Amino acid sequence: MSARWAPKIRRGAGIAARAGTGKQTVYRWWPSKADVLHDALVLKADVQIGLDDHGGYAADLRQFLDRSFALALAPSTTHVMRTLMAQAQIDPVFGACFREQFLARRRAAF
Repeated sequence: MSARWAPKIRRGAGIAARAGTGKQTVYRWWPSKADVLHDALVLKADVQIGLDDHGGYAADLRQFLDRSFALALAPSTTHVMRTLMAQAQIDPVFGACFREQFLARRRAAF
């Protein structure tokens, strides 16, 4: 996921080309382009933030928050998050999914 993904959210062909597949394959797995970006964001957050054990609650929380803010402040992530938050405002089904699979998971971590 990078800054070049968000502009291509308007073109399913761009997502399919980067994935090396056809548009039909992409839409078979994800109902919308926003869903593709959402899954990429969730995966990136899971990989980069994680829930490592550092021997104590304070150390674990500090590491979680440091990594969360580092990811959120990265320009490519910021742009994607803005795009997804805007989509969540206009699409109630996507909004519920975004809140449940991304926001609620982060809040429930501690």
